[in-house]
Amino acid sequence: MKQAYFVYPGLGKTTLAKKNAKIADIESKVFKDKNLAEYIGRQGVPNYRGEQVVNINPEWPSNLYQFMQSKLENGKILVAVPKQDGYDAFDNLNIVDYAFVLPTKERLNQLRKDYINRGDAKEYINNNLTVRYNEVLNYAKSTGKEIIFVEPGQYLEDVIKD
Repeated sequence: MKQAYFVYPGLGKTTLAKKNAKIADIESKVFKDKNLAEYIGRQGVPNYRGEQVVNINPEWPSNLYQFMQSKLENGKILVAVPKQDGYDAFDNLNIVDYAFVLPTKERLNQLRKDYINRGDAKEYINNNLTVRYNEVLNYAKSTGKEIIFVEPGQYLEDVIKD
């Protein structure tokens, strides 16, 4: 078991964290935007995916690093969506034992339906399934870190075990 995983959106990191007390779900936007509650709480908006950070928290990014460090010190396994601030945080904390969890191309097609069902913005969906997927895959390959592929019908809890 690794200390941390970059998990592609929609593969169950939040669900697994709710089921398993050893897993810490890291959502950097919660730490970056000091007005996050404003757009999470808007009526008719089921989630904040696809929303832009509107007001940078002056404690950013040290608040994220402190939170992650406290979770590691308590034996938690970090799971985060792969993006630049996550890469920076892992580097800042010197987390060398991490892996990427990415969907296969077939599983990526299933994610389109999942994203639509959970109410994600169209722009977010289209970007995730094309540009972002290729960027993350190329970045993961360039690091030399382990890449765990999730097949159709699988989720994060199916591919990482205690």
